Amino acid sequence: MNPYPARIDELHEWLTARYGQRDRQATEILLAQMLDQTVSRRRAPWIIIETDYPSRDTSDAWFSFGGEARPEPRSLAVPRTLRAQKCETILQEWLADSGKPCLFVEAEWRRLPTAGCGAKLLMTTHSYGTVLSACVRVRVEHPRGSHAARSEQDADAAELARLTRRVLDNDHRVNLGAAIADYSASTPESLFYWSELVQRVAPIQTDWEALTGSLVTIARNIGLLYGDGRGPDWRAAERTMRDTIPYTVEWLLGQTSLDKKRGIKAYRLFRESGYGVDGPLVKEIRRLHHTGVLVAQRGMAQTDSFRYYPWKYRMASADWHALVDRTKEILV
Repeated sequence: MNPYPARIDELHEWLTARYGQRDRQATEILLAQMLDQTVSRRRAPWIIIETDYPSRDTSDAWFSFGGEARPEPRSLAVPRTLRAQKCETILQEWLADSGKPCLFVEAEWRRLPTAGCGAKLLMTTHSYGTVLSACVRVRVEHPRGSHAARSEQDADAAELARLTRRVLDNDHRVNLGAAIADYSASTPESLFYWSELVQRVAPIQTDWEALTGSLVTIARNIGLLYGDGRGPDWRAAERTMRDTIPYTVEWLLGQTSLDKKRGIKAYRLFRESGYGVDGPLVKEIRRLHHTGVLVAQRGMAQTDSFRYYPWKYRMASADWHALVDRTKEILV
């Protein structure tokens, strides 16, 4: 009898009841990262979890799994607040863990990675950009549970750790060699096409091997977690791929998906509001235009002296629409 589906359900139920974490897919993506590499036979992916968790101490967060996450999730705010030399030292220590599972926390995920302090770090140290390029991202709404108000927090964390160990325990996973061999033949060819498009809209994601390898590992490891012969979870890989696109870029592409009539209306309302588009946003629209992701709407390019507004543009092809439409299955 295979115990893993029941164990995974038990873990999900505990996270829902005690922590308010109801995003099962996100939980399983993080568990897939933690699966023993002797089972998965693949390099553990590096993941940045984008969530509203600004604290530098992540030991009590649900994504620490009661302390079972190794090493402890690291806040990306830490290097951004240090002088360049100290920042470089910490980043080099992180990079030394290459090949091991690493989870980073980004609370400022609504900002473009090339805007603000992060952009300054990209110019002052190569290691910051290297860390970001080696990671894929998972965007998770921070749960509003009762855990912080409970007096049994230590007991809750201990139980979460126990349930996590039961899920990751490999004593009952059998015939995994054959399963992994089957998985090797099941990678959809479209993965590489869509990954290339992701790199066009997420320019910080320059490490091709890290991107494609992480997506495949996450999909396969979720199947191995259940241990019941199911294939790779390509829906989880699609979610990770889309979450790796910066939030602001995804928002921009969503605005340019409006048809011309609704786009003109949105543009006029924006102009009448008296607000302007800030510098980083204008720069990103310009980049997307120059790289061919966006093209100018007919009759909208020269309406005034301000060139770059999202509603003046449309996506260049249906594939860009499919990439940002989370209801569409693309890895088929």
